[in-house]
Amino acid sequence: MPISTKKHKVGQLTFQITDMTAIVGEKVLREKWEPIMKLFAGLYNDAIPALNKTGTKGVFLSGCANAYSEFLDHFVDDDGELTRLVELLSGVTLDGEELDFEDPRITSDVLMELVLLTLDQNYREVWSKKRFSWPQEKIKEPLRQVQAAQEAYSQSPVVATILGNPGYATYTELSTILNTTDLFNIYETISKNLFEQHEVNEQARLEAERARG
Repeated sequence: MPISTKKHKVGQLTFQITDMTAIVGEKVLREKWEPIMKLFAGLYNDAIPALNKTGTKGVFLSGCANAYSEFLDHFVDDDGELTRLVELLSGVTLDGEELDFEDPRITSDVLMELVLLTLDQNYREVWSKKRFSWPQEKIKEPLRQVQAAQEAYSQSPVVATILGNPGYATYTELSTILNTTDLFNIYETISKNLFEQHEVNEQARLEAERARG
C-alpha cells in the first residue's frame, strides 16, 4: 500500500491529503500524540459517519466537540503556536499549495474536518485492526544490559525491528514510499515469524533434553 494522495471535499473547498510516510506516521504516534489522538478518534464510530452525513454540525451533535477541544489544546505549544497541528496537517494541500492557517476560508469547522480526515486516512487501519502480539507468558525479563540499551535507544523500536530483519523494508523505503499502515503490517509479520521460530526452537530444545534422558 504505497503512499497515496486522496481528494476530500470540505464545504466548497477540495483538499488533497497525502499519506504520512511510515517513519513520520509512527513518530507522531510514538513521541507526542497517540493517547490524545485515540481519545479524539474514539469518535470514529460516531464522528466519521456524522461527518459524512451532515458535515461538521453532525460532529458537534454526536458529542465529539469536547474531545476535539481537548485535542486542540494538546496541539497548542507553550507559546500559543500551533506548530504541532501544522506538522500533523503537513500532508494537506489546497489548490496545490500548503495549508495556510491564515486563510479566512480555513475556519475552525474546516480545520476540524481536516484533522478528522487526516487521522482517518493515516491511522484507521492501524487502530482498527486486531494485530498479533507475543503472549505475555512468552516475554521474559530482558538482561539488564539489554534493557538499559533499549531505554537509551532514541529511535523507534518498531522501525529498529524492521531494519534488523533484512528483506522486508529499508529505511529509505520507510521514509519515502511506505505509509504507516505498511509499517505496522510489516512489524506484525516479523513479530509472528519470530514467535513461530521461537516456538520451533523451544520445541527442539525440549525434545533434545528428553532424548538426553
